[in-house]
Amino acid sequence: MLKGLSIAATVLASTTAAYAQSEAEPDPLRVAAEQNVLEITRNADGSISGAGWDQLIADGSEAQFFLIGEQHAAADIGEVSRALYRALDPQGYDYMAMEVGPYGMASAEAMLAESPTALRDFIATPGNSLMIPFLFYSEDLDIVEDAARLSDAPSEIFWGIDQEFIAGGPLLAVRLAELSRTDAQRAAVADFTSLTQTSQMAVGMTPLEEFDALRSAFDTGQDAEALEIVDAILLTNEIYAPFTGRGGAIYSANLTRENYMKANFLRAFERAEARDGEPPRVYFKFGASHMMRGLSNTNVPALGNFLVEWGRTRDFDVVNVMIDCLGGEARDPRSGETTPCESYLLEEDSLIGNVQGDTPVALIDLRPLRPLIRRSTEIDAGSRALIFGFDYYLAIRDVRPATVVGSSASE
Repeated sequence: MLKGLSIAATVLASTTAAYAQSEAEPDPLRVAAEQNVLEITRNADGSISGAGWDQLIADGSEAQFFLIGEQHAAADIGEVSRALYRALDPQGYDYMAMEVGPYGMASAEAMLAESPTALRDFIATPGNSLMIPFLFYSEDLDIVEDAARLSDAPSEIFWGIDQEFIAGGPLLAVRLAELSRTDAQRAAVADFTSLTQTSQMAVGMTPLEEFDALRSAFDTGQDAEALEIVDAILLTNEIYAPFTGRGGAIYSANLTRENYMKANFLRAFERAEARDGEPPRVYFKFGASHMMRGLSNTNVPALGNFLVEWGRTRDFDVVNVMIDCLGGEARDPRSGETTPCESYLLEEDSLIGNVQGDTPVALIDLRPLRPLIRRSTEIDAGSRALIFGFDYYLAIRDVRPATVVGSSASE
């Protein structure tokens, strides 16, 4: 009996020792994450350098689509996005897809064609500041002005593929007035114009039936562009409904929005390819959820995933980068006030947030980490989503809030 106890004790002791030894071994996923933090430096003149930056640009140079998924409304993130675009432009990235509606973006491009400062002057005019999403931030507008100047594309440089913006009604009203041919159309547009002047958010907040007259007036079969704009207004109204307390499911609205982006992208791509005689290279700048592989963090198939999967049928490579903030301040688009900038996906004490240390800017190549994760792997949800959703994670510490166009800081 004592001999049996001795053997059992020996086995237990050796098992405990082996367990303790395995507990002491470093987590292979954390080790791999630390090994894939790449050198990157933002210099005093605004340029960016380092082996990580060189790798990022080299990968983009081989790709057809370069995707920025960002945390919005931080000046530093806009500045890094601009540096990425300027570095990729010589590689033939003549087109830019943005989180703007097709008709809002067309209005912006028309102003840029008029003069280099026309769009900035328009946005800075009181009452116009919110009409075109995110271009009311100087850092975002800088990128668009760069593209207008640097692109070799003959037309349609900018692809607005999102729904129209909730505050974009006045711009849509102007274009519909230009396209009106009949008394009924002019009357319907006058009512729509009055509505958007009374409430700039009317496109997203008005009961859908109030647009019936507008739809009927242009449903003649002779005004294709005008009818497309009206249909875009109706779709935008549908997407905003659950977010403005008018009923409907948020999931359905997000799915409709993402599918609309995919359809608009395909139309813009086909037009550019037919016009140029070759597939266009496109730089995308969107909120992070739209640029993810797989499901977005709103649980719908992301535009970024569509670009990867559809692109595979054309042998197109895609690179997607999440640009995020770790601390600092962002700008609230609604109030204009500064607010703490919180990471898009990462909670405090996350794997990916911890491995980059205290460096002001960190770039992590996420691709080598994917094979190390199984269903049972213990990892925080945000890091898991990042690793499977993006190729690179670029984090900036202590960001500054975006600069509002027309403010003294943007002059």
